[in-house]
Amino acid sequence: MGGESKAAWGAFLGDLDARGLDRPLFVIVDGAPGLEAALVALWGETLPIQRCTVHKHRNLLGHAPKHMHDELTEDYRDMIYADSAVEIETRRKAFLRKWRLKCRAVADSLEEAGDRRFTFTRLDPSLWKSARTTNAIERLNEEFRRHIKTQTVLPCAETVPMLLWALMASGRIQMRKVDGWETLAQPVARSALTSRPDQAQIPMLGGRRQRISTRFETQPRRAGLRSFPRRPRAGSISPMSYRIPPSAAARSPSRGP
Repeated sequence: MGGESKAAWGAFLGDLDARGLDRPLFVIVDGAPGLEAALVALWGETLPIQRCTVHKHRNLLGHAPKHMHDELTEDYRDMIYADSAVEIETRRKAFLRKWRLKCRAVADSLEEAGDRRFTFTRLDPSLWKSARTTNAIERLNEEFRRHIKTQTVLPCAETVPMLLWALMASGRIQMRKVDGWETLAQPVARSALTSRPDQAQIPMLGGRRQRISTRFETQPRRAGLRSFPRRPRAGSISPMSYRIPPSAAARSPSRGP
């Protein structure tokens, strides 16, 4: 069964489920309604589903006159790439207020996805870059098409997964770790845009959890302070940084190139 219908995706997902696939913790989709409906039918409404922000950007541009594209892109990126969930929600409301007046179809298109446009805010901020879009799988598809572009017809459907596996096993197609992979083990928050952005749940040894502050990731530095990287010593785990007031920096002797 081919196509992008709910039935087609339901058959595909049902086969994976029958072969032992566990319920996903987080799913990123391109916006195909059949896929979303099949996911919800199999694993329920509580399944965290993220709609790709790149695909939605293209949809918004399709609803706006060409002379508004630059302004629309700037407003959309300011919203999607804000530093915290609270800031994203604030800019989302401002975006809707503005574009309901300038171009109603743009606002309606953004609202169509609901909170699934911002499900990535339920994850640790280090994962936001990878969780906002389907870029990882799109890159894999692009690399696969590039390697088989000289073969117009494959012998049968079974050839496709065999060839993909062979290309990956041989190293001709390489996968990289997603940004923020170190925090993948952290639990997904219960809802997007509602939890406090300065708190995150971190799993501890023994199954216990504690809440630690991540305010340094979601709030800007105070005015009047500058950050300077400290060169890591041999054997250190990660580089550290320290801040000094500008007045102290001005008294420090300058170094030549």
